Amino acid sequence: PRATLKQRVSTEHAYYRSLAKAGTFTWLYGGSEATIARQLGIPNDTATKIMDALRSRYQGVARWQEAVKDTIRRVGSISTPWGRTRRFLVTDTMDRKVIEDQLRQGINFPTQGMSSDVNLEAFSRVEARGIETLFPVHDAIYAQAPIDQVDRVAEEVKRVMEGVLPSPVRFEADVHVGETWADL
Repeated sequence: PRATLKQRVSTEHAYYRSLAKAGTFTWLYGGSEATIARQLGIPNDTATKIMDALRSRYQGVARWQEAVKDTIRRVGSISTPWGRTRRFLVTDTMDRKVIEDQLRQGINFPTQGMSSDVNLEAFSRVEARGIETLFPVHDAIYAQAPIDQVDRVAEEVKRVMEGVLPSPVRFEADVHVGETWADL
């Protein structure tokens, strides 16, 4: 069952799960084989196999990453779907490592930038509904409510966060409630 998949995989295949998870996140955020090898303390050839498997399985993501790099080289910037733009300077006279780092940041930017945009939009919508918000952090919104309104506020925050970005992929927001920050 999906509900227990993470627990079962963690229990039965913890080492392989950690390799897959670290490899996937490193790749999605623009990291290289060397980064995976260094972070996980594994041989370069194992890191290369992880990256090759990801590129093979998720060819659309690999093509998108190459398109981002190409855009940065040609245009000097990349934008999120909502228009947040980051500029880069990439020239043939620059050190290869500097160029690679900028291209990695370019791959990371649309994902992180869009995530921030979505969270800030959700934060604004939650505030507009009169919910007492404290602050947004990365992909979270911190709010407070009187005890007798906690369930309603938690439900509303969840509904708002899940409804910001229309998509065929369902977004799920987790809501945690506690009397103190330590209880979350």
